[in-house]
Amino acid sequence: VFFTNDADYDINVLEKDLYRMCIRNIIGIERNGSLVCMTNKMLVQDVTENISRGGLIYRRNERERVGIVQMMGEEIKHISIGSRVSYFNGLASRLNYCGKEYSFLTLQEINYNTMNGHPYLNRVLIEQDEAQGQTLSGLIIPDNAKEKPYTGIIVNIGPDVTITSIGTKVMYHKNKGAEVVIDGKDYLLMMDRDLLYNL
Repeated sequence: VFFTNDADYDINVLEKDLYRMCIRNIIGIERNGSLVCMTNKMLVQDVTENISRGGLIYRRNERERVGIVQMMGEEIKHISIGSRVSYFNGLASRLNYCGKEYSFLTLQEINYNTMNGHPYLNRVLIEQDEAQGQTLSGLIIPDNAKEKPYTGIIVNIGPDVTITSIGTKVMYHKNKGAEVVIDGKDYLLMMDRDLLYNL
């Protein structure tokens, strides 16, 4: 049995430490020499390159990863084995199995399906507004001093997004989301809860 590291182990029976945990702590099992996912989990094999078939490239930090779905539980919908997906590194339950790096994920932890070019669940894809080149008084701002505005246009949304729609101009939190490049264009990928206002 593979389980998350926040499970309790404060039971000692016959001088053995035993783990006490909720079913949500179990992420997969090994059966007949192979891994099996729990019903609400998927097993994703990490890929070292960040470029995928959908043209997705992550920028700015190492928080995000790209992987290929190897197997999944029966509750996982809207995704298939072999799909390349992106996800935040900190959300994954990591596993090294037979010398390969894997991540156990739920559908809620997936950001973007690079196979069909769509954000997942409550994610939105934003085309950011350009930084201003001069102040209101006419002072020219050099490129390295320009600060990107926190506004942009929604260009794609996940199926669970209800607070905004494609084509809407929005304001969003300054330090949220991930900068990505899709087919050579810069975008911002974030959860809809990080949107502040429909302009």
